[in-house]
Amino acid sequence: MEFGFNARVGRTLDKVGCSTAILDETLLVPALRKLHLALTNKIGLLRDLSFAELRHFVPGLLSRSRTRGAVSHELLPNPTDMNDQSQVI
Repeated sequence: MEFGFNARVGRTLDKVGCSTAILDETLLVPALRKLHLALTNKIGLLRDLSFAELRHFVPGLLSRSRTRGAVSHELLPNPTDMNDQSQVI
């Protein structure tokens, strides 16, 4: 797909800046608040994590994951639906 794994290969809409995927702030902030609460309460090493730090880190992680193939869509094949057939990479 144009915004997934191949978004940075060749001449793509994303690479030339004509079109790109963005995060919806109205959905991101509430999700980050829940994530922040869970991380600070359940993982001791992260109890001092500030919301600002998490807010800075997660969009970068999601963007990098997107361009590395972490995209799920009904039109893309799901490797778990391969009926236990091995794939050679």
